[in-house]
Amino acid sequence: MKRILIGVIMVMTVLNFGGCFSNKSDTNSVVAKTIEWEKNDNGELEFYTNDTDYKNASYWFVLNSPYEDPMKSFEVYAKKVSGYKDGGYGIIFGVQDNSNFYRLLITETGFYQVSKKVQDENTVILNWNRGNNLQTGYGVYNKIKVTYNAGEFKIYFNDKFENNFTDYQFTKGKYGMYLGVFDENFPKESVDILFAR
Repeated sequence: MKRILIGVIMVMTVLNFGGCFSNKSDTNSVVAKTIEWEKNDNGELEFYTNDTDYKNASYWFVLNSPYEDPMKSFEVYAKKVSGYKDGGYGIIFGVQDNSNFYRLLITETGFYQVSKKVQDENTVILNWNRGNNLQTGYGVYNKIKVTYNAGEFKIYFNDKFENNFTDYQFTKGKYGMYLGVFDENFPKESVDILFAR
């Protein structure tokens, strides 16, 4: 049987790299291989896989930055080049470990969601909402920013305030990027996402 190649690209400019993780299950696939993160010619961080078994899983990359106590702010530029238009991607923050963090996702159709993962259990904080300040479509960068002060998180898209929420679960931690490969057309259509700082 001929193997289908699939590409997933995430790009981010950083000085120090941290660890990469996933919740990929090996029950229906070969043993998971290590996810490779390499700088491209532009100094951007790139993630690539040709393994179709990466479908129906989430992948995240935690920056090797100081553990902030308390958290302050984090921002990235994110762009989807191809993949399912409603497939979420974005940032994680307040990262304690692989099982505990906040997650802010956006889609190409202009929606966003905030959730938290506590002891591997996901809880939605802000359900999918239309973003007033998100640009839509493929190949368009959106600047995603979250700030924290005394229990209040503020969300900004493209330097404009979007929403806020209050939560005290994680007041300190690290930051990173997040991607889910749940595309309905995968593996016929590759997932290609870029991040830059």
